[in-house]
Amino acid sequence: MKRVRTRLGAVTAAMALGATTLITLGGSAHALTEVPVPQLNFEKVIPSKPFSGGPSASDIEGLGYVSGDDSTWVADDNGDKVYEISTSTGAWKSTLTAADFITATQVGTGTASDITRADDLESVVSDGAGNLYVTSGNCCNTPTPGPPYFPTVYKLTKDVPGHVGAFYPKQWQALPEGQDPTAAGWRPGVGMYYGKGTKIKTYDFATNAIGSDISMPVSPIVGIDFTSANVAFITTATVNTASGRTTATSDSTIHRFDISGSTWTENLNWKLPLASIGAPGGSTLDDGVIDARDTSIVGDKVFVSDGYDSRSGGDHPIYVYNLVAAPGPTAAFSAVPSTGRAPYTVQFTDQSTPVAPAAGHPTSWAWDFDGNGTTDSTLQNPTHQYTVAGTYTVKLIATSAAGSSAPVTHDITVKAATALPGGYTLDGYGGLHPFKAGTGTLPVMPTGGPYWNGWDIARGVAVSANGSNGFVLDGFGGLHPFRIGGGPAPAAVSGGPYWNGWDIARGIALLPNGNGGYILDGFGGVHPFALGGHSMPPALVGTPYWPNQDMAQGITITADGKGGYVNDRGGVLHRFKVGNSGTLPPRANSVAHISIVPVQGVSLLSDDTGGFTVDGWGGLHGFGVGVQAPPSGQASGYWPNWNIARDIATMPDA
Repeated sequence: MKRVRTRLGAVTAAMALGATTLITLGGSAHALTEVPVPQLNFEKVIPSKPFSGGPSASDIEGLGYVSGDDSTWVADDNGDKVYEISTSTGAWKSTLTAADFITATQVGTGTASDITRADDLESVVSDGAGNLYVTSGNCCNTPTPGPPYFPTVYKLTKDVPGHVGAFYPKQWQALPEGQDPTAAGWRPGVGMYYGKGTKIKTYDFATNAIGSDISMPVSPIVGIDFTSANVAFITTATVNTASGRTTATSDSTIHRFDISGSTWTENLNWKLPLASIGAPGGSTLDDGVIDARDTSIVGDKVFVSDGYDSRSGGDHPIYVYNLVAAPGPTAAFSAVPSTGRAPYTVQFTDQSTPVAPAAGHPTSWAWDFDGNGTTDSTLQNPTHQYTVAGTYTVKLIATSAAGSSAPVTHDITVKAATALPGGYTLDGYGGLHPFKAGTGTLPVMPTGGPYWNGWDIARGVAVSANGSNGFVLDGFGGLHPFRIGGGPAPAAVSGGPYWNGWDIARGIALLPNGNGGYILDGFGGVHPFALGGHSMPPALVGTPYWPNQDMAQGITITADGKGGYVNDRGGVLHRFKVGNSGTLPPRANSVAHISIVPVQGVSLLSDDTGGFTVDGWGGLHGFGVGVQAPPSGQASGYWPNWNIARDIATMPDA
């Protein structure tokens, strides 16, 4: 028995949705607004399982908009149906079944129409003149799969006897076997185009004439829509079927082509990646488009059908977006390090938004490194070396096709090469002796530290990252606090090692975050301790170890707390990482190798560009890390031919 086309007034469903009208009804849609760079803003989802007030679709493919009816016609591939829904509300209006399509009259020649010609409905096209066209692809000929597949184009009108006033299949044309009109659209003043893969072509229903292939630079083509005779939108998609629902991604993208004569030129400023547009909420439909199937552009609204089959709940929704002008970018950048001594190099890293491939992302950058108003670099992430002391205001302007950002600035402080912080040399009795380096300032004498008159038991010293206090280490592993200037006493120590009566401790280093540190023994073993109730620091990775050899003498940690160095008695610096996620620091250069007297300790400058080792007589030896070594320290404690110096600690940079 013939299945009868059903229709339901959309008023009740629209009232149930409580939706407002999205477009101007009556007549054709208003023209697409031209902007330099557009972006899509998510508006809503139209579910298809079920449609509001109607049945459920199985696999949405094509979309066709009819302006005078406020209707969008939706092709259901697996369901062998075409649904009419309200463009404004998404409410169901009517359904055409495969049985309705086989009543159409054949135009031209071809195998007679039967149910197999409507078993792969792919696209819906409105010509704007009162006709709809529905294509059926090169598949599937069920219930007996296999060729011939009977690709077909159906023409629907509103004047079919018994169905006057509503679109109904009137005629059909048989396409040559092998044709596959997966995507189709109507170009005003020209006619229908259909395509798949990388090819599109013209098609004339009256003559069943198929034009020559037009190769497109995008693939695979799943949707075609025209907003004028000179502007086409082509949708591509390849689903990542290996991923689950929450992580599934594809290259679903809408591409704009501007047409001049026979030339189709992609407008890259209008490239719209659908996968990057999320939707708020916790529903499975809020994941956004995963596997696009067709696009219908209605004024400045974009409707996209999604054919992703593994979505939870089995829905194949239609996503609705508003097409608006993308704003110009917002400039931002980091400068590392922002303070240093000349000559030193700063790495500038662009952090402007939005980030590619989002609409309006920056495509050019103008850097002014010294505030003189000139563009010094157009790289995205440049470096710049400063050779003269001073304060420099660095400015960045980021530009995209949507416009230029407001300038953003950061100050860079460059200190003279000789303006180094000083520090302290530790003698074996616990005495701390201030020193200065270059033209730096001599630090104040610490207060509260230990002193063992005539007993050579002090072994290490470390100053906190803020320069307010520190610890002296004795040979048994005991930690003795001291204060600098008006600084507070250090936080309480917990968890550190202690070798009662065994003089084996050799060095101490504090983490820059103030949460703890490490004690080095003479064999190279490193033992963590905590400060102020914090948890124990992570283990060090890569430190040297000399079993039963009193070789390790000093330890220091980089300013970022991710790595450091252990020095041996000969002055060699051995690199390590802090924890498995730490960073191995660069190799140090210009390190003194001393054979007459052992090297007793090491300390990095606070900018990690170098540091000092101290020998047993109190001699300070500068070394560089990727840069020239700093000037030699001017020691206040120096004991020629007396091996009594034990460690060194530098103050933070002022």
